Amino acid sequence: MIARSLPGVLADQQELQQALMAVLRHPACGDLLAADLPEPRRRARRQLLDRGAGNGSSPRVALQEAFVDGLAEGWHQRLRPAREPDLRTWLLGLGAGVAIGGVLTWLGLAAFRLAAPSPTASPPPPTGAPTAEIAPAVPAAVGGLARCAHLASAQGESQQLAAASNFGKRHERDASGAAIPSKPALIVLHETVLDLPSTIALFQRNQADDAAQSSYHVLIGRDGERVRIVPDQSRAFGAGDSAFGDLRFKTSATNPPSINNISLHVSLESPPDGRGDAEAHAGYTPAQYRALAEQVLHWQALYGIPMERVTTHAAVDRSHSRYDPRSFRWDLFDQAYAELRRSCA
Repeated sequence: MIARSLPGVLADQQELQQALMAVLRHPACGDLLAADLPEPRRRARRQLLDRGAGNGSSPRVALQEAFVDGLAEGWHQRLRPAREPDLRTWLLGLGAGVAIGGVLTWLGLAAFRLAAPSPTASPPPPTGAPTAEIAPAVPAAVGGLARCAHLASAQGESQQLAAASNFGKRHERDASGAAIPSKPALIVLHETVLDLPSTIALFQRNQADDAAQSSYHVLIGRDGERVRIVPDQSRAFGAGDSAFGDLRFKTSATNPPSINNISLHVSLESPPDGRGDAEAHAGYTPAQYRALAEQVLHWQALYGIPMERVTTHAAVDRSHSRYDPRSFRWDLFDQAYAELRRSCA
């Protein structure tokens, strides 16, 4: 019965199944069960373990020994005539019970593993959830957007790169030497306040003062023109004292922590009535909303940035002095975004 049950119970433990079957099939197993006297039983046990089951790792040999002892004691206890047990017999019975119980428990656990359904992968946490495994700094997969990478390609933008003082490299470590993420994981929306030529001239002017250094990765003009200011691989100085949730990195001993190390910054040219400090203005053109949607989809396709990590300068600013892009219409952006996403994804 035991021999018939082993292959099914140990289907996922081929090596152990073969070892225990070798014990049952070895000629010394019959001698062990047939011997009534202690010395012949010891010799049969020794022969069985030395020749039939002793060629494995220590855990396997230990299990074989328990299997053999439990098998022999159980067999002889069953056939032994009933009599008043003495202390030695009681101890032997206890040992046999422990051995048999240990083996049967192990076999039961193995059977349970076989009967249990295969574990399935846990569903991923909601995109953007700040868990220990997926922090906001880690780009999340954005399904179906790979075909949108051609939108806002380099061929459709003009190059007006900022002065070297107005952007830098993405840091691998912060000011204290601790490792920090450096791949793009956020998209931050801005507005220029100035007109497009004045904004480009500002970024191309060398700035020795850290406080005056600024830049975006891309500018979008009133007619939808896209102007490249800083390469994606570099860190634009688009947000000073800033954070996305609790996420911010201090990469300079003198400047406040910011999100620039993981951000892509895109700025919309302000309308004529927005080139000042008014709380609102006439807003942005349909061409700007479409070009912005193209740029966002392009970055999402390249870096796996979900919509939950597309935000505004006003939302990430911690200096309480920035509130751009003013008069931004999320509904108009969402409409342009949805149309473009359907066309490419």
